[in-house]
Amino acid sequence: MPDATQSASVTAAAFLTTVPKIGALVANTRLVAELPGEVRWAAVLGVLAVANMTIGNLAELAQTDVRRLLGWSTVSQVGYLLAAAAVTRLIDQGQPDLLFFLAGYALTNLAAFAVAAAEPDRRSLEEWAGFASMRLGLTAALVVALFGLVGTPPTAVFIGKITTLGATWDAGLAWPAVAVAANTAVSIFYYLRWIRAGLCSVPQPGAGVATGAGGRGGHRGTRRGGGHHRDGTGGRAALAYARPTVNTCPQPGESRTRLPLAITGEPATTAGTG
Repeated sequence: MPDATQSASVTAAAFLTTVPKIGALVANTRLVAELPGEVRWAAVLGVLAVANMTIGNLAELAQTDVRRLLGWSTVSQVGYLLAAAAVTRLIDQGQPDLLFFLAGYALTNLAAFAVAAAEPDRRSLEEWAGFASMRLGLTAALVVALFGLVGTPPTAVFIGKITTLGATWDAGLAWPAVAVAANTAVSIFYYLRWIRAGLCSVPQPGAGVATGAGGRGGHRGTRRGGGHHRDGTGGRAALAYARPTVNTCPQPGESRTRLPLAITGEPATTAGTG
């Protein structure tokens, strides 16, 4: 799924991560309802649910491509939906809860892909840096969609997860309920990475340039926040200092304060008579 969402168009990726999942979950629920009751199918689906949500969440922690991130998000979300499907045979409210969860997930997932479709050239998290300063409305939509996928109140996915927790607990499947809660907490970190990238500011250094000219007869020059650097020919090369800027989103090992320095290496123009 992540490979498909990364290589396909955003529209195709949104379709692949939404419509087939709805059909598969509904078909799975109908199938389980017709299976013989000797096997504990709820436990089997619970194991598949925990495996999907855990593998998906762990894989998402290492993603830097937003489409792959949404692809692995689909894997983990299927785990939550399988946990809801596991109890549809055990409690009467299980099937309506699952259908509501499916509808909430579909709308939220499509909203996240809609934001990605609006900026198709922004593939990596680094390319989303400073996005909020350019398109505030779209950033707000992204925040709502990603927090919706996490399951924060008052989103539909939040209600779906709460009902899933209650249903699995009431059905005697406490361990899937614990897995849903734990994986939801983990998912906060990688969704926040995307939001953080969009809210970060891109440093715009205001470079001050110092140039000068020298010779035996005199010199002329200007200074703007810089100085001179004497090159090997006896002339003076232009020395450019960029004012320190604060990097609000430093990468690992990168300082928050940047002090760029550029030496042009070109001798300054001299004026004078020997």
